[in-house]
Amino acid sequence: MLSIKDMFRLWRLVGDHLPDEVGDDIVDFVGTIVDSMISKNQLTNYADAIMLVSGKSLDELVAIPPQDKIELFAKGLADNNIMLFKDVIKRTGFNG
Repeated sequence: MLSIKDMFRLWRLVGDHLPDEVGDDIVDFVGTIVDSMISKNQLTNYADAIMLVSGKSLDELVAIPPQDKIELFAKGLADNNIMLFKDVIKRTGFNG
């Protein structure tokens, strides 16, 4: 679980890309986030978010197969309750 400081870092990386709901398919959820990052030319946020939630370095991340990166990203978002954090952010009006 990330510290509150790192949760805000994660929020800055993925907050604008989160869908309203997770749904039943985590791959679709992650795909929605990544598609949003691509369309906004912010794909580096994906790698930065994976490194943040997994504790892996960029060199380690490069060596990981794409499917495993998706799993690391999805697990990191779930383990850190990103959708609950999104709800807290919305309710408090945080704009950071």
